[in-house]
Amino acid sequence: MRLLSSSRRVDEAQAVDPEVRAGELFDEAEAYWRAAVELEKVALSGPLASLPVRNLYYHSIDLYLKSFLCSRGLLPSDLDGRFRNDFRRMRRQCQKRGLLLEKPYSETLE
Repeated sequence: MRLLSSSRRVDEAQAVDPEVRAGELFDEAEAYWRAAVELEKVALSGPLASLPVRNLYYHSIDLYLKSFLCSRGLLPSDLDGRFRNDFRRMRRQCQKRGLLLEKPYSETLE
């Protein structure tokens, strides 16, 4: 199964470039964050109404952290295998690489 046509296929060297991937991940994170903000404005009701919004926020945080790690030189292939949505581990790695998080935000990622 081919997801991208041959004309849209990403150049192999570009696909593993951490800086390029960092930008792509950041753009994806922004899209999920904006979607969460807009869906939150709708103010859905019901016992599970907050779940979609929360999942969009979680996914955007995951992508922002991975974007930061890529921007600091981690290879895109390392991200999924090593971190697998483990916010605590990603937060520690980001902080080791210079990300400054205020205490309430750092605690949220625990």
